[in-house]
Amino acid sequence: MGFAFLMGLGMVLLARKNQVIHELGNRLIQEEKDKKEIELLHNTITSQETERNRIARRLHDEVGALLSIVSKNLSHVEDSFKKGQVNKEFFYNAVELLDEGTHNLRNLFKELMPHYLVRFGLAESLRRMSSQKSKHVINDFKFIDELPEEVELSDEVMMHFFYIASELITNLLKHSHPNSISIKICFENQNLLLCIEHDGITITQDDYLRLSEYSENLGLENIRYRLNMIQAQLFFSRDNNTGLIKLSKQID
Repeated sequence: MGFAFLMGLGMVLLARKNQVIHELGNRLIQEEKDKKEIELLHNTITSQETERNRIARRLHDEVGALLSIVSKNLSHVEDSFKKGQVNKEFFYNAVELLDEGTHNLRNLFKELMPHYLVRFGLAESLRRMSSQKSKHVINDFKFIDELPEEVELSDEVMMHFFYIASELITNLLKHSHPNSISIKICFENQNLLLCIEHDGITITQDDYLRLSEYSENLGLENIRYRLNMIQAQLFFSRDNNTGLIKLSKQID
């Protein structure tokens, strides 16, 4: 009787010990996952701030200064009009400076495109970006490229589409905590489509619209801005334990 009791007690204690070890292991795994997510967020914010500062400096140096001189030239033109004269020299100089400023803006816009977008195209750039972001964060990642090579996309569409997708994946990894993500890019019925399926926390289209309307999150504001710039649509849905995010842009 005493031996059986000790054996039973030993088994209970062993089971309890194994449970504690299991819980501790899960806690350590979660802490490591949280650490990597924080590191991912930190790197994303740092790179965005660096890029914003670079753009701000370029705009100030190459566009802001020109516009300031244009303003002075137009002031001289206005003064000459008030005197019943037309100062063509200041007027044409202002037009020339505006042309130069427009040229600088176009060059800056081209430079804003990630180098890998220019080099590899949209599909491969999306694969590289999403694979890098999800590495060591989730257990299962898959990227499916069904985008025909003959589909022609403007630089503006590629850039905004890429950055929307990048923001969506960052938010997905940060807030939904998925273990599996499957991404597919394709072209259907004259629409460029990006479909993201995951097993994390899901939201519906109503949830997304409510967040977009009331949230002051910078990421959502960027998404709304870029969607508007290229007239694209974003849809959220869920089916059982699977979430689906669909980004669509009609290509004429």
